[in-house]
Amino acid sequence: MVIPGDLTYNGERISLQELCGKLKTLQDSGIPVLVIPGNHDLLYPYARSYFGSNARKTQAISLSDFREDCGAFGWEQAAARDSDSFSYVYSLSDDVELMFLDANTPADPGSILDSTLTWAKKQLAWAKEDGKTVITVTHQSLLAQNKFMTKGFIINNHDKLENLLRKYGVTLNLSAHIHIQHSVEEDGMTDIATGCISVAPLRYGILNLGADRSQWDYTPCHLEILQQEGIMTAVCDVTDAEAVTECVKKAVERFGKVDILVNNAGIWRTWRSFLDTSIEEWKQYIDVNVMGTVYFTKAALPVMLENGWGRIVNVASVAGVYGNANMAHYSATKGAILSFTKALAKEVADRGVTVNSISPGMVNTSKNPDIDATQPNGASYVGRTGSARENADLICFLASEKAAFISGQNVQIDGCRKSI
Repeated sequence: MVIPGDLTYNGERISLQELCGKLKTLQDSGIPVLVIPGNHDLLYPYARSYFGSNARKTQAISLSDFREDCGAFGWEQAAARDSDSFSYVYSLSDDVELMFLDANTPADPGSILDSTLTWAKKQLAWAKEDGKTVITVTHQSLLAQNKFMTKGFIINNHDKLENLLRKYGVTLNLSAHIHIQHSVEEDGMTDIATGCISVAPLRYGILNLGADRSQWDYTPCHLEILQQEGIMTAVCDVTDAEAVTECVKKAVERFGKVDILVNNAGIWRTWRSFLDTSIEEWKQYIDVNVMGTVYFTKAALPVMLENGWGRIVNVASVAGVYGNANMAHYSATKGAILSFTKALAKEVADRGVTVNSISPGMVNTSKNPDIDATQPNGASYVGRTGSARENADLICFLASEKAAFISGQNVQIDGCRKSI
């Protein structure tokens, strides 16, 4: 079993040690477990310990701590180790080696160290001389899984690493940082983002190698734990009207109705002037941010109307209220959501369905998964960012019976914004 990083819960060492106990059970049963640290594991700046519902800052995990706790899972059995990182080579068979490349060292987080690249070059040369197939494993992606989500998601010096791997005939890399299950191929090189078993729908995959090692097959899988708890998960492309309709259909078949719809899918991670923004990017923003909301609403609304009760909450943005420079396409799509919300609310107000939107301002960075986390910020008179929980609480209120007399409204949750 290969785990390409992010083993801890918010960088907490206790959670790492608890996981290691479970991994030891697997290893003791005869299943080799191989790990590499993720960016949440080593010297994570938002490291937290948890006491009930309370989170407290805690000391981050060092490389030596990680080696002490996780050494038994690949590092100690390695055929070769890099002294400057948690990079190592594991012999999977006589003719296949797994090379784990650590890009989360304290010296240069997000990059493969030059010394590690030198070490890797020697290992690859020896493997090529011996006729062995090498599959690499990294936490951050080697190739961009999504062209709009690259900064912070792919290895900083991925070009150097990619050139090195291509030189020695490596064609497959396994990664995990993006926390989704997806693969991309460029000129014979494939990077598989293997998924995340702690994020719905609890994805993992099975990799089978052919007899000649040049052929392989990867099968996406997911755990069924959530389904057993009365929760249904689904992977759906919100820009695909048929896929959206099928997703809602399955939910109705499972639960008999749809009470609440939260349209939260969106893309925004680009800052470009209007003239520098391509027509293709405009279309993608419209497809995801606007049409995704339209497709899900069109699929779920008839079920709500038939039951005489429903709550639709659309997640917009203050960018749609004020308009953000260098984000014209994003601002326009969120402005469209505000108008759509008001118009639709008037059509269904007397049939038991409310339609509202929320417009978040600055929210704590998504790199910190602590739902209560905030940071100082001068964009609001409150003087800080909002938290994920504050936004979620507002959505829950608008989706409740207590908000039955609220419809067609946009609620700005922005700490009294002053920078527009």
